Amino acid sequence: MSDTIREKIIKDIIAQLGKVKTASGYNTDCGLNVFRAVKAIERGDYPAFIVFPQTEAAERLSGKIVCTMPVRIEGIAIFGTSNPSTVSELILGDLIKVMCDPADRIAYADGVEYESGGTDDYPDSGEKSTGTAAIFNIRYKFKTGDPYTQ
Repeated sequence: MSDTIREKIIKDIIAQLGKVKTASGYNTDCGLNVFRAVKAIERGDYPAFIVFPQTEAAERLSGKIVCTMPVRIEGIAIFGTSNPSTVSELILGDLIKVMCDPADRIAYADGVEYESGGTDDYPDSGEKSTGTAAIFNIRYKFKTGDPYTQ
């Protein structure tokens, strides 16, 4: 069975996030490990991104269903001797760049908008990792009654 347009977009987001490596000009290596909809990962899997597709809104428009799918992406890394807030900001910057850069367009999406991001939860004493999260709204469409075809 083929993938829906939504599934194709999710898979492309995961592929795009895999580009986030310092060797490719990013500030972090969170793209080394990209997970989908898992609530916890092992420390040995850091740095990493976790992708959480969320409930979308849809409307009918000229024989098409136009959707806005929020996607929450969390990034986590070991901060070492750096300030955890600084590392969180680097992760957020990498997320915005990889998701919103017009040169790296998400396949099948009509648009990607950064909605919100950042962190309000910093590590306790003795913890060695930090992270951040961002929500992006992905706009796309498919034929009415056919989520496999645009």
